Amino acid sequence: MPNVVDDRVFVLGLNELFRAEKQEYETAVLLPHAERLVAALRLPLLDVPVEGYYYQSEDLRRYFLLIRTLQNAEKQPMPDAAAETALERLRAVYSSPAMGRPCPDLLSLLPRTGSPLGDAMESLGDAASWNVERISRRAAECVTEDDANLVAVAAVTGDPVLLCATRETMALEMALPRCAVERPAYEWAVSPPVAAVARRFIAALERDTGITLPPAMESSAEIYWNWAQHSHLDGRCIAIGEIFGDHYHWYIAHDGEKWTVVDFWSKHLWTTEGMIHTPHEHRPAIGSRAGAPTTPPLPDETAAHTPQEAGLMTKIKRLLTGKSDE
Repeated sequence: MPNVVDDRVFVLGLNELFRAEKQEYETAVLLPHAERLVAALRLPLLDVPVEGYYYQSEDLRRYFLLIRTLQNAEKQPMPDAAAETALERLRAVYSSPAMGRPCPDLLSLLPRTGSPLGDAMESLGDAASWNVERISRRAAECVTEDDANLVAVAAVTGDPVLLCATRETMALEMALPRCAVERPAYEWAVSPPVAAVARRFIAALERDTGITLPPAMESSAEIYWNWAQHSHLDGRCIAIGEIFGDHYHWYIAHDGEKWTVVDFWSKHLWTTEGMIHTPHEHRPAIGSRAGAPTTPPLPDETAAHTPQEAGLMTKIKRLLTGKSDE
């Protein structure tokens, strides 16, 4: 009797062959890139459970944690050419159709992917509807002509053993699906005048720099909502005017209920960095005149206009603190 290679035997063999080749590729080729990139960006290594086969060696374990760290890091400029090369190499692999369907993620440094299995779970809605038989059957229905990943191969069969085996092999690449009932809704309420100017800005930016931003329209609502949640506004400061060496500043503050803008004057140029490192109770009040960012502004403090005045203020402060005039 011949050894019959049916769907299950073939997919299991494909999975194990790919798994062995993938492990070698990850440790020999990709690990140095991941090490270089995490070190260049000075990212702290995540302390998370090691999934899939990555427990089988120290190199694999290390690789898993490095990639998880990059997947959870936000996009940011690369510090040097070597880091840029490492990122491009890793992105080429993790964006490949062989690793799964692309996920719409504009925030993460390294993408994760989707699959018919994940789509099946999301399409079933409430997690109370999830069970092995129902998910496996729906996964087979979710395979598309564009799918070119290992889990999709298993999904076509509808065999839960194959789905589980292949999904475990892809533990590092694929994202966890969200229950559809928990997916938030987004309402586009941008006023037409704002959207019109934004569209002109986005078009000019792409035309002259090649930088592409999502269009200012309803279909981009989720993207703009998610990016807005990353707005760390407190302390953002900018000088917007100057008269005879006096700088007129605005900075963003929170009054406990809402965001507000505080204006103040200073002979010193205040920056976001200086404002952020100034304790809230020492930040300039509305309409006040402030000293240097490192000096807590006093209610009656005025900035020195001449070197002589500056020297006098220094002497007074030393007398008050008991320090010598050396």
